Amino acid sequence: VGIFQQVAAAEPQNIDALLGIGDCYLALGALDNAALGYARALEINPNSSRALRGLASARMMKGEPQFAIAHLEKAVQIDGSDTKALNTLGVTKDMLGKHAEAQAVYRRVLQINPGNYSAKNNLALSLALTGNHAESIKLLEEIASSTKSTPITKQNLALVYAAAGRTQDA
Repeated sequence: VGIFQQVAAAEPQNIDALLGIGDCYLALGALDNAALGYARALEINPNSSRALRGLASARMMKGEPQFAIAHLEKAVQIDGSDTKALNTLGVTKDMLGKHAEAQAVYRRVLQINPGNYSAKNNLALSLALTGNHAESIKLLEEIASSTKSTPITKQNLALVYAAAGRTQDA
C-alpha cells in the first residue's frame, strides 16, 4: 500500500497507483479504504472496468450487494468480455435472490470462457439454491475430478449431494 500511495502522491492522476491502493486494501479487508482508492480512480477514468469491479467487490464484502449491482452492470457495459465483472455480477444477483438472472450471467461467462471454474462453481451453487440438484451435481463433479479441484469445490459437491438426499455420496 505504501508504495502505491507514494506513487499516487507524486502522480495524483496515476490510475494504476490508485487501483493498486484499492486492490491492496481490498485484499487486507480495509473495505472503506479500498472503496476510496477505487472511487479516486473512477474520478480520473469513469469507464475503468477494473475500478468499477473493485468498488463493487468492496461493497459486496461489506454486505451491501444492492449497491454493487450498478457498478458491475456499468463495468459489463464497458467491457462485455470482463469475466471477472460478469462472475461478480452473478454472485451479487444470487445474494439478492435473483437466481435465474445470476444463472444467465454465469452461463454468459462460460460462453466466453468454457473453462472458467469459478463461474462453473457459482452456477452449480446457484442451481442448487433453486433445487436443480442434478445439473448442479454434474457441474461440481466435473470440477471436483479435475486438476483445478480444491477442498472447497469438494465441500460444495458434498453439500449439494446432501441437499439432493444422496447422503452416502456426500
